[in-house]
Amino acid sequence: MKMKRRFGVVPVLFFTVLGSLWAGGQSGGVTPTELVWSYITWGMTPADTPKVEAAINEYLATKGLRVKLQPVGIAERTQKQTLTLSSPNEPLDLFTLWGGGELNSAYQRGQIIPLEDLIKQYGGELEREVGQTYLSVGKINGEIYGVPSLKDQAANFGFVITKEYVDKYNIDLSKVKTIHDITPILALIKQNEPDFYPFIPNSLTIPLQHDTLGNDLGVLIGDNYRVVNLYESKEYRDLAALVRSWYQAGYIRRDAATVTENNLMQVRANTGCAYFTYGKPGVEIEDAVTAAHELIMVDFHQAFTATSNVQTVMWAIPLNSKHPDKAMQLMNLLFSDPVLINLINWGIEGTHYVKKPDGTITYPPGMTAVNSPYMLNMTWQLGNQFLSHIWEGHPPNYYDTLRAFNAGAKISPAMGFFFDTSRVQAQISALTAVVEEYSMGFTTGSLDLSVLDEFNAKLKAAGLNDVIVEKQRQLDAWRSANNK
Repeated sequence: MKMKRRFGVVPVLFFTVLGSLWAGGQSGGVTPTELVWSYITWGMTPADTPKVEAAINEYLATKGLRVKLQPVGIAERTQKQTLTLSSPNEPLDLFTLWGGGELNSAYQRGQIIPLEDLIKQYGGELEREVGQTYLSVGKINGEIYGVPSLKDQAANFGFVITKEYVDKYNIDLSKVKTIHDITPILALIKQNEPDFYPFIPNSLTIPLQHDTLGNDLGVLIGDNYRVVNLYESKEYRDLAALVRSWYQAGYIRRDAATVTENNLMQVRANTGCAYFTYGKPGVEIEDAVTAAHELIMVDFHQAFTATSNVQTVMWAIPLNSKHPDKAMQLMNLLFSDPVLINLINWGIEGTHYVKKPDGTITYPPGMTAVNSPYMLNMTWQLGNQFLSHIWEGHPPNYYDTLRAFNAGAKISPAMGFFFDTSRVQAQISALTAVVEEYSMGFTTGSLDLSVLDEFNAKLKAAGLNDVIVEKQRQLDAWRSANNK
């Protein structure tokens, strides 16, 4: 009635309200709240990111939200994120944490806010989709600080190689049963292409099926609850020796320890053709989109899951956020809204992708991975992957396969355990510096195995035993509390 009286007396007010509705994106006259949304890219910001941002904002206007996209390359992410979180006036509302170590670090520094009350008020759909079991991996001292993306929650170990080289040298991948069977493949390629370095090292721990317990500073190997030094284990030494032999044979580039491009970008640039990966059904198809080469993967063992697998990517709200309530509303959409999910990941339908008759998607005619102006290809990062379109090459029922993969994984005996680093933070900082000094040398094979003892001696001097003892203490207490 009040609206009618004003309309009758001063007609111009009607048009003022109408204009306000239009300007506000039909959001009830309320100007949408702009949120800075940071996420990871494979290393380059797609050219059409501004167009996709505009399309997202057109869609979000009806929900009273607006975003400023802040894509960050995977190689520079840590440095940029550290700077942003350390600058109170730097705008940021929603961002990703890479694993439990970053979650704990951000918590210890007071850089992220607790989410439980916000989830109860604005994250009902998120809570239903993620579930309490997975939400628990983002808890510290009983409070949720990070929400894990829904994706492959387990991993197996895989060896990936471009189909080009498999076909070129008639490589029989059915003979690859163990990691040592990779050596003849690399030797064959090197023999025929002496100036080419086929293997791209990205992490020496990928082939080791172990529970990191939040970081690799004290781990579980096998089905027991005994925390051990990973870098003193026979498994680590044997793998380091193998990669060292590859380096000495010329299968790995001499400057591998200082290369910043990730494995997919190196394949894309034709500076390598093979690498290790954490596997899941169809990971080689996903990787191929970014690598711009058709890829083939060989699995080596049963899928394995631990707290760290579920924690791979978590969403958090920084202390910097001026609109934590709106940030939670946006996070809630990441787990419940397929329109938003597909816009941010694949771009605009008809412009950046088209649907095929079987329901999967592909590039529009004339477009490829090389010339596509927008291809994020990170469904596993962006909230609820199961709401995303399926890229061609995967079967239309791919997500059923992925759910079965999660369900069939071997589960760590410490699944759900979260390590609180607060009592050994100084040691962890010192140990991290030691690991950064040595680990890439062993990952790339550029350090001789004789240096491994020196590495372990420095770890012990920096307090590794203190961390292992504290981790064992907390694990024993967790077992007792959970009747494990």
